[in-house]
Formats: sequence, C-alpha cells, structure tokens
Amino acid sequence: MTEPAGEKKKNRIVRAAMWALAIFSLGWIFLRVPLPEVIRAVKMVEPLGFASAALGFLLCTFALDSFTHHALFKRFNGPADARQVIMARGESYLLLALGFLYGQGGMAYLASRRLGKPLIEISGSILFLMFCTLCSLLVFPTIALLFFREELVTPELVAGPEWRIAVTWIIASWPIIALALIFWIPDWNFSLRKKLKGGIYVAFDRARPADYALFVGLRILQIVLWLFFAGLAMASADVHIKASELALLGPIVGLVTAVPTPGRIGPAQGAYLVLFHGRAADANLLAYSLLWAAASTALRWIFGVLFLAAGRVWDREK
Repeated sequence: MTEPAGEKKKNRIVRAAMWALAIFSLGWIFLRVPLPEVIRAVKMVEPLGFASAALGFLLCTFALDSFTHHALFKRFNGPADARQVIMARGESYLLLALGFLYGQGGMAYLASRRLGKPLIEISGSILFLMFCTLCSLLVFPTIALLFFREELVTPELVAGPEWRIAVTWIIASWPIIALALIFWIPDWNFSLRKKLKGGIYVAFDRARPADYALFVGLRILQIVLWLFFAGLAMASADVHIKASELALLGPIVGLVTAVPTPGRIGPAQGAYLVLFHGRAADANLLAYSLLWAAASTALRWIFGVLFLAAGRVWDREK
C-alpha cells in the first residue's frame, strides 16, 4: 500500500524535528561538558560490570515484558499463544531500539499478525498498558516524597529545577489519572462512555480494578529491575546516586527517553545532567547515559534480529 503524499511529508517533518532536537540537545550538552572530559570518563568505565548490567537488564525485562503482554492479550483479546507473544515481543525489539513509541506500535502490529487478532483491538490493549506504565512511573516518586522527604529535600535540591519538575509532574499527573479512572468506571451510564465500548477502547471498557492493580504492579516490578541494573551500571561508571534519589528522579528520565529522537540520544542525556547535577560528576553522568543508550540500542537490535530469523524458520516449519 502506497503511503499518501501528505503522510510522507508529515513523517519527513517529524523525522527532521527529532533530528533537530537530538542535535540541539547534544550541542547544549557538550557546551556544558567538554568532549575530552566525557571521553576520559568513558575510558574509566569498567566494561565487564557495565556490559553485565546492560545484558542482565535486557534479559530480565524481556522475560517480564513477555509475561506482561501475554497476560494482557489473554485478558482483553481472548486466547493468546504464549510462544507467539514471545516471538512478537522479540521481533518488536528491532523497533524498540528506535524508541518506546516505535516499540509499542511495532508490538501491536506483530502481535496482531501472529495472534490473528484485529489490529485495532490489540492496539487498544497496548494503549491500556501504556496508561498503566504512566501510573507506575508515578509510584516511586510519590512514595519518595511522602516518606523520604527529610532525606531528599535538601537546600540544593529545592534550589534546582529538578525539584520543581518532579513536584509539578506528580501534582499534575495524579488528578488526570484519577479522572481517567472515573471516566472508565464499568457501566458508566452517559452517552460518550456508551460509545467507547469497542475498538481501540476495548481494554479500558473491560478493565476492572484488579486489572489496573495487576498491570501497574507488573510495570512497577520492571522499574525495580531498572533501578537495580541501572545502579550496577552507574557504579561501573563511578556514578553513585542514592536509591531514594534515583527512585524520585529516575522515572522522569524514563519519560524523557520516550521522545523518539534518533537512537534515543539527546534529551535523555540532558535529563540526566539536569536532574542529577551535583550528585555525580557531569562527565561521568554523561558517559554512563551515552553508554547505556548505546548498549540498550545495540542489544535490542541483536535481540530483534535473532528473533526475526528464528520466527521465519518457525513459520516455515509450521
């Protein structure tokens, strides 16, 4: 199917904007942190420890992510073969290497094709999981502010922009989530709610409180894995950040990382410098974030290619 000319132009504009954002971000970063300092910091990274953390994170999150998607499709889209879901998730890592949004779109398409389910309904389930992911990203920052406030709230933190970013994000997000949950109360009896009962809204329409609890919980577990493995990788790069500070500010970096710049480079590194400035040397922070992005992208490409090749062999044998 030929892509319409208007859609091609729109896609070119979006790609150009993402390239411009990445270049602008990197320019700002290297004006702030001289390149020779970053190169020296990269050379000081302990390679075996860093690579082990990156690989461990990929393998553990892939297993958890595959389980999550299988449970998701089984709950909202009917019977779902676990092997097909695992295969689709592995193949989607080729697109996930480009960015979070690409990975979600790719997973919707591949799962729909492998499971023989309508694309719009699978996309609806993915959309529900993305909503639960947003909810999970708020949990640790909220707990950190409520229960670790005395430890976290230092004069240096309050004076910096990261404090305002974190608090504004949390305060603004919870009411929006609450309104969304109220809107999707089962059997809510008003005209707009009645119209949104199928298609891309199928998962939201069918979801019950236990579903939100399950999938938010699974996404929280994935964040715990990130905190653990990112902490190991940071230590290999001589970046030592308190777990409470990482739990408070790390999810904000996760949101910024979803911006689909080429290779997910630029905004994420800027977020690390802004949010964790003063907690580690800027050059070390930048070395860690660049290497983590590069390792994640490379491993996902390798993983995706292996699954794509295995999937083709399996499909021929069926």
